[in-house]
Amino acid sequence: MVSDGKAFADAVAMADALTDDADTLIIVTADHEHAIAFNGYCGRGSSILGLCMGIDGAGTAHNGKPILAQDGKPFTVLGYLNGAGSVIREELNWAGVRPELDEETAHELDYLQQALVPTSYETHSGEDVAVYAKGPWAHLVEGTLEQNVLFHVMHHAATH
Repeated sequence: MVSDGKAFADAVAMADALTDDADTLIIVTADHEHAIAFNGYCGRGSSILGLCMGIDGAGTAHNGKPILAQDGKPFTVLGYLNGAGSVIREELNWAGVRPELDEETAHELDYLQQALVPTSYETHSGEDVAVYAKGPWAHLVEGTLEQNVLFHVMHHAATH
């Protein structure tokens, strides 16, 4: 997922480099969101792929110590509502026992982020997605928009 985001950012950067803002409208968005959440109260500087670290005494950075949940175990900054990383497992008679987790394990390339609902894969969600625009008529892309408005913005930019 992170590598997909990097490839997407690279593609947008290339499109921007190969076009002129004076005559090209670039719209960047997505067609869906994911059932993903960022856990709150992690100290600043906690790795997005790692454990949620406590906040230092000054309130400006993390203190290097994982915050423990009520089960006495650390948790990651990033989590999913559903997916293959569910903590509820059939082999445990569907008990919700979370594994012990450390920073190194959370950063492994094949680590599956913890999820609540056990499904074969993570699903899309119904959340709004961000949309950014630059170039002619980009000022029409702001605030909350219905998806069909983007078509009309692109049509207007192409015909005016």
